[in-house]
Amino acid sequence: MTNHPLQSVSWEQARKKMGIETLRIVDGKNTFQLTFHKIPYIDYKIGYLPRSAMPAKKILNQLYEYGKRNKVIFIKIEPYSPAVIPSEATEGSEVEGSKKEISRLASLARNDKRIIKSPHPLFPTWTQILDLTKSEEELLKNMHPKTRYNIRLAEKKGVVVKEMSNEKGF
Repeated sequence: MTNHPLQSVSWEQARKKMGIETLRIVDGKNTFQLTFHKIPYIDYKIGYLPRSAMPAKKILNQLYEYGKRNKVIFIKIEPYSPAVIPSEATEGSEVEGSKKEISRLASLARNDKRIIKSPHPLFPTWTQILDLTKSEEELLKNMHPKTRYNIRLAEKKGVVVKEMSNEKGF
């Protein structure tokens, strides 16, 4: 099961068309799709595993062995672990599940010296979810006053946002 578009078969096919080496591992309940990028001028690669579940020890060992066999210097792993901030719409089990997953990740990193926390993640460590079923007025009401001020200032200055899905918009 994939939990993010970057772990989908469609994304894997797109990356392959771009000439990027991929590896897909399915452990029964999770999918781990990696890309490998050649380092210029030397015969080594860098692996990247974005937005997957955090691999269990067994998968980490498989990745380690694959890396040794295929001249991979390191594999950057950026798991998708939602750090849920409680709100009216958030259920208690969601918050508890996220806390447990974050705790498990921290424990795994402490106990396996091959895992080093990256000082420069490629993705933000959080994701915002905006409920677009609410009215514009409701959305603005829930924003920080400075955000509302900046939105209104942009409107006064003539900033216009257009949704375009054609060649011109690209």
